[in-house]
Amino acid sequence: VGGGLVGASLACALCNTNLRIAVIEKHSFNDQSQPSFDERTIALTWASRLIFESLGVWKDIKTEAGAIKSIHISDRGHFGTTRLNTAHVGTEALGYVVPTRKIGAVLYDKLKRSANIEIICPDEVSDSKSSPSEIICETLNGRRIHGKIAILADGGRSDIGKQNNLFNDVEKYSQQALVSIVESDRISEQTAYERFTEHGPLALLPMTGNRYALAWTLPSIEAARLMSSTDLEFLSELQSAFGDRVGTFIRTGLRAVYPLS
Repeated sequence: VGGGLVGASLACALCNTNLRIAVIEKHSFNDQSQPSFDERTIALTWASRLIFESLGVWKDIKTEAGAIKSIHISDRGHFGTTRLNTAHVGTEALGYVVPTRKIGAVLYDKLKRSANIEIICPDEVSDSKSSPSEIICETLNGRRIHGKIAILADGGRSDIGKQNNLFNDVEKYSQQALVSIVESDRISEQTAYERFTEHGPLALLPMTGNRYALAWTLPSIEAARLMSSTDLEFLSELQSAFGDRVGTFIRTGLRAVYPLS
């Protein structure tokens, strides 16, 4: 239940088994409201790369994967830094920065080519009933699916989880993460940066070319103000908050904010 990053990855991992698998997903892959494959990027660890390699999909994902060769961590206004490098661990990279839409496209292509997987999309589970021997999921479009196990991969606010008395203990913060892709006038040198500011962490993760994936933790009011600012105003404030360690920011992509909890 759920065909986002978690559900699609797991289904791909099971595609060479003798299981019959149904992936039920509410949003079409190319739907702008698809929450897993949106404007965000994801930082994959070296271990995650190895998992995707074992699934046979890394060769297609890596075409848009920016390698992280080093990491620079600092606290704004204070002395001292922490530096991590591939030489410390002996791997090709510490991790990779990949647009989630790219991962989604690759995973869905594999799912569509897998004989034992049926993608039921767009549709969603409206009700579920379970017994010791099976679980039955009914969908809004009238499908009735019998299975031995249901995997809930429909996010932290799972309606089916609530139906089955599974609850999360959620603490909401008064902060949001503002994300975007920004470009500087220097090549990234495959270094990721995390700066701690008065509001929280500001991370720049290297992508291909001169681009960085930005994740900026801000109070909700500040995030809203920066969302409504012009590109030039936004880049100026980002430059002031981060400094010139990666050069001058010259361009920004679409901005989005996500509540933190």
